[in-house]
Amino acid sequence: MAPAWIKIRLRNRSERTLHCALVGLTQTYAVQSGLLPGGSVRLAPGEEAWANSGRPIATEVPDALWTAGLIEVCDVLKLIASTEEVDATLLEQAELDHPLLDHAKGTRGLGRMSTLGRLMRRVQTRAFSTEPDDDEVIADWTTQEFTFTTVRPLESMEIPRTAAAELYPGVRLLSHPGLAAKARLTTAPVVSRDVVGGLVLPPLLRDDPAVCQPFLLSSSRGGAPGLSVLELHDVANRESVTPAQPLRLEIGQPLGPGEHLVPITHDGEFYLPIGRGEAKDGGVEVVFNALPFPQNTRSLTGAIRIYFQKVIGQDFGTQYRYPLLAVSEPGGEVIADPAVVKTRVAQATRIALYVHGIIGETRGMAESAAGLAGQPPIPGLLDRYDLILTFDYENLNTPIEENARHLKQRLADAGLGPGHGKTLHLIAHSMGGLISRWFIEREGGHGMVQHLVMLGTPNGGSPWSTVEELAVTALSFGLNGLAPIPWAGKILSSLLSAVEKIDVALGQMKPTSEFLTKLHESPDPKIPYTILAGNTSLLAPVSPGKEKVHGRLLARLKALNLLHVATAPAFFGEANDIAVSVANIRRQPLGREPAASVREVPCDHLTYFNTEAGLRALVEALA
Repeated sequence: MAPAWIKIRLRNRSERTLHCALVGLTQTYAVQSGLLPGGSVRLAPGEEAWANSGRPIATEVPDALWTAGLIEVCDVLKLIASTEEVDATLLEQAELDHPLLDHAKGTRGLGRMSTLGRLMRRVQTRAFSTEPDDDEVIADWTTQEFTFTTVRPLESMEIPRTAAAELYPGVRLLSHPGLAAKARLTTAPVVSRDVVGGLVLPPLLRDDPAVCQPFLLSSSRGGAPGLSVLELHDVANRESVTPAQPLRLEIGQPLGPGEHLVPITHDGEFYLPIGRGEAKDGGVEVVFNALPFPQNTRSLTGAIRIYFQKVIGQDFGTQYRYPLLAVSEPGGEVIADPAVVKTRVAQATRIALYVHGIIGETRGMAESAAGLAGQPPIPGLLDRYDLILTFDYENLNTPIEENARHLKQRLADAGLGPGHGKTLHLIAHSMGGLISRWFIEREGGHGMVQHLVMLGTPNGGSPWSTVEELAVTALSFGLNGLAPIPWAGKILSSLLSAVEKIDVALGQMKPTSEFLTKLHESPDPKIPYTILAGNTSLLAPVSPGKEKVHGRLLARLKALNLLHVATAPAFFGEANDIAVSVANIRRQPLGREPAASVREVPCDHLTYFNTEAGLRALVEALA
């Protein structure tokens, strides 16, 4: 590829004679002074001079860097202007890891050394003098810095119909039978030059670099941007990419423990999570379930840009042996040894048990008993119980009734069978509340539990067809700033964990399901229930304009086959916690004694345990 060319002219607009030098600081860590003969030029007021004797100067991405995945080079040109003669060759340096040049041969033999010249010599000698030489001349000098960014894009490749295309060493785009397009890898900074304001990612993915980082497909050097964007252009039939027939990209580098990869695109209005990353053969396979309409760019070509983001979640360092009853220690340690659990239960009097939902896990729930990170603990939860237990279960393919029986058996094995003589309170999130209710109302749990607190439980059913559909919709709301509470990284990690799992139907949580019908007909357990219903409208009432934005986002997801729920627009038109409507959370059979205590809370489905409002409501419920 031919290099780009620039010309540089210097003009002295001051009233003093100046000695000017141009020093090039390249991305290969070289320091160059050859743009002006002898390292500097003397300019009287009004005089001008051309760098490189007026000839064009090449700027390029060297082949060695380009083949290593560095497609843009940012070189710095520093202008030094001094009232005394200056020798820029004193600063010269070869590329990093090369010996320094012999500068004694390149100097012009200055008679007296100025303060600036002495400073430049120290760059090479690394020696500092406490007293100036007798013949030292005080120089008046200044500098100005200019940057030149040269971009050399990788070559585009046709998306293959029958084979795989290697876009970069270790990155292969698998064949797709219906998609006609060209693909190449690029960097986020290159893409940002086509975007007003230069922002290509939503705040959720760029405001906390400890949690969200670009997933680099190539190594970077000295802070240079690496390849982290897949660009598709000349796209003829983007609708051929569907959840049933996705486009797949293989990346030969693995994710670390607790890490997730999410591909994000922007369709001109919304950020859309269009797929997921899956661990495969020591690397990652990225599955794209949809492609949006290409956007017009300044190059007048339609392009789809897909950004790869790495989300760093919490790695608990343990594999669940479902179903699992464990002790949760205040410092976050989890002890799952059945013998230890049984001993700790025997020593306890008042016990709280956390049960997670279809999205999330018990670790974060139990840790919230100590309060929010960086804030004083909310009094009343840890002080109220002398043992906290957690129950984890297989939540995708195991029926709710079966998990309820597993819960009963694990409690009995730990010494909490019927008539155990202790105080046992259940704290259940989402689907965990249905498991807890079935255990209490249909499996004899009313003789083992004294109080059940449900948070965001779909007692009247949920509109979502699948786990993935719920997770993708919630993630889309968060990415586009439509979630009324800013989410922490662990929430994003929980959603991506759900997206990565098998797309399992939520048939038992349908409002008309046989399971919910039987549960609603269960006998009165005669124990207290407290229901906490997240209501996002208590945080920020949805204006008509924002409601239209919600509708457009849902319509966009449906058009891309990422959302199939016909009732979704109506669902978001009523009070809800993003996952379940307040009306369905509140629903309980009539005539029970005591009647369930219901409280609406200003939070959403994912922040019951991450906001002060949610935790205070939980403490008050257990009072």
